[in-house]
Amino acid sequence: MRQKGNDYGKKKRFKEVVKCSSGILSGCRDDTLNGNDADNTTAAGTYVASITCGDKTVSVTYTVAKAEASITAADASKTYGDNDPELTGTVDSVLEDDLSSLEVAYSREAGEDVGTYTITPSYTANSNYDITVQTAKFTISKRTVTVTAEDKSSVYGADLKDLTFTITDGSLADGDSTDALSVTLTKVDGTAVGTYVITGTSASGNYDVTVISGTYTITKAALTVTANDNSITYGDEPSANGVTYSGFVNSENESVLSGKLTYSFDYGQYGDVGAYSITPSGLSSDNYEITYIEGILTVEPKTAELTWSELTAEDLVYDGNEKTLTASVGNLASGDEVCGSFRNSRNIKTLRKLGLKFQIVWLFVSSITPEFI
Repeated sequence: MRQKGNDYGKKKRFKEVVKCSSGILSGCRDDTLNGNDADNTTAAGTYVASITCGDKTVSVTYTVAKAEASITAADASKTYGDNDPELTGTVDSVLEDDLSSLEVAYSREAGEDVGTYTITPSYTANSNYDITVQTAKFTISKRTVTVTAEDKSSVYGADLKDLTFTITDGSLADGDSTDALSVTLTKVDGTAVGTYVITGTSASGNYDVTVISGTYTITKAALTVTANDNSITYGDEPSANGVTYSGFVNSENESVLSGKLTYSFDYGQYGDVGAYSITPSGLSSDNYEITYIEGILTVEPKTAELTWSELTAEDLVYDGNEKTLTASVGNLASGDEVCGSFRNSRNIKTLRKLGLKFQIVWLFVSSITPEFI
């Protein structure tokens, strides 16, 4: 007869199997039964067992079925750039003595980028088990890094500098450069003098990047305003001759400046001839740092004209009497006077000009030549 047996790993005496088989040996006592009475579990498979009771013999086909077992991988994780942890799992419904023979191991899909990978158990087949395998998830999470935008500055009108950053917290994975962070820095729009915020974003798939803002400072450009030299004549009011600019950028000119250009002088009208300073001032600008440079005001002597009285040839004939000549001085500055004296050619002729402010031009109407001392 055929009798289904127990699963692998479950002990059962063959006598009990036979006694349960259709009552063929129901008249025999237990102690009269002979035959295969093994207590140990037999490996999975089909066996024929026989038992004799007196003159009766019964054969039984006995099947030991494979045991149901399972291997379940455990979920695991790591941070991008770190080494993998040891992969583990559980083995259920396997006899302790059989565990080592299964040589259970766990491995995951290849890949080091952030994402989810499958962990799969592997084992050496064992004919006594029907093994079910359960996979698990291996998760690689983003690596946390903080970067700070570096402060930058440039002069108004100059090219803007490249924006850069430094890592201030966290670290890169071995073999990665800062390019792996995929950080893009942006300055708030504007080229005028001022302070602008530098912000940043990251498009990295493997890093969780925090960007700390920085500042970009545009400073004033240097502009010099130089007074042009000028020349006036004694008695004139001091005046300027304009200025020369140096330092404009972006094709700009004085039209971008605010205020009104004015001049000051250390010379007053009717001061002595000589060199004096012209000082410009009065302009302002948000984008230029203005420096003023003085010019030179040169005060030249004023030309005065001395005119003799008209003399005839008869007036110059010697008759023993002293001859009298008169003269007039013209083109004097307001309020100025010239005094002097003259004698005939045999004596010293003198003429004095007040304060040395005049150049005397002698206009002669006779042969008398004045001498200037």
